[in-house]
Amino acid sequence: MVGSETYQPLNAPNIKGPFKILIVRAPYYRDISENLLIGATKAIKEAGGEFELIDVPGALEVPIAIGIAERVRKYDGYVALGCVI
Repeated sequence: MVGSETYQPLNAPNIKGPFKILIVRAPYYRDISENLLIGATKAIKEAGGEFELIDVPGALEVPIAIGIAERVRKYDGYVALGCVI
């Protein structure tokens, strides 16, 4: 039951210096993925970071895209956004 669940928000990390995040999004469910993106980009900006966004066709491609990006080593971290219903 969604209405009765509680959660504890995590504190933002204390990161020294600039950092760059790659957001990999599977936008199949557009409304859900847009809201996830808004929250992720807000958190990154508040922590003082920059981000790049790439869209992939579906949720199964998200880890593949992150794996490819990790080989390039251009990013300090990754955010995977998608929804499987």
